[in-house]
Amino acid sequence: PTPTATPLRPPFNLLQNILDNSDLSLALAINLPIKQFIDLYAISKHFHWEVNSHLQGYIKAYIAHNAPDTAKIFKWSQYAKSTIYDPAVRPIGIHPAVPLAFRDRNRTIPALRWLQKVMHREHVANKIVSLLACEGLRLPHGTTTIIKKIWFLLEQPTCGQRAATLKDRKSWTDRDLLLATILFHKLDLRFTDPEHGKGEPALRTFLLTQKSLDPMLRVLEGYYSRKDKYTEFVNLILEAFYNEVRHAGMFDEDDEDDDNEDSEFGALGREHWYRPCPPLASPDTMILYEAFAQGLNLQKFIVDSILWGNADPRDGGAIPPIR
Repeated sequence: PTPTATPLRPPFNLLQNILDNSDLSLALAINLPIKQFIDLYAISKHFHWEVNSHLQGYIKAYIAHNAPDTAKIFKWSQYAKSTIYDPAVRPIGIHPAVPLAFRDRNRTIPALRWLQKVMHREHVANKIVSLLACEGLRLPHGTTTIIKKIWFLLEQPTCGQRAATLKDRKSWTDRDLLLATILFHKLDLRFTDPEHGKGEPALRTFLLTQKSLDPMLRVLEGYYSRKDKYTEFVNLILEAFYNEVRHAGMFDEDDEDDDNEDSEFGALGREHWYRPCPPLASPDTMILYEAFAQGLNLQKFIVDSILWGNADPRDGGAIPPIR
């Protein structure tokens, strides 16, 4: 008789066996860091197909597990460039806000770009709170959410939109205004520190004039202290306070950027980030105005805001710093 060869069993592949099970695949995905999630999505054909089959479900599960409050602040429907048509080609269906003629069209869902955006902002907010705490400037619970709400204000191109957002009592409660004020006090203490903060009180307003909080994180990390990053930091200053710097006599009067409306210098301090537009108030200024309009009298809590996290409320003793 002709001998028959016994087929070799393929080697056990843990990752492949996990991906073969939909529940285990989802559990693995939501526990991966965002970079590893994207890498696995790019290199694994099976995982790529599984995610595309239920893309919105994967994104919602990932956000609910890692940053539930962040998704409520940065809603995916507000970022048209971070949405795609459903790869599984699911129709919109019957919805009160959708005409019946459009119910069979492919629906729009959040893209992985939105997921990366949200997780990056979650990371930046947590890192800012951690860096301040390492300097002995502790913040109350919930301040990370306030930082993300301030970031959302930075994305609003006009004072009217920012004011309308602050007047929405569901988005900005009295407690949120108080926590934001405490955050501003702690930032001032950090930036005016004679050793670590260079003793400059204008840094807070300058950093809250940017379009994001990435520059604030870099300042707290000491990123701009490097000599090769000096020019980058100067450009940030010119984009925010070009007119003030020019009037201080640091540039020639016949600077060619003075008459260039499309120049980025000085654009961050204007509505729509365009130089000919009216001035754009920074979030810290508008938050303080809104707190005054609500009659919160936050000026009575300045000392308490500064001492929060540094003095024990039971006996007034000093709380030791984080080592």
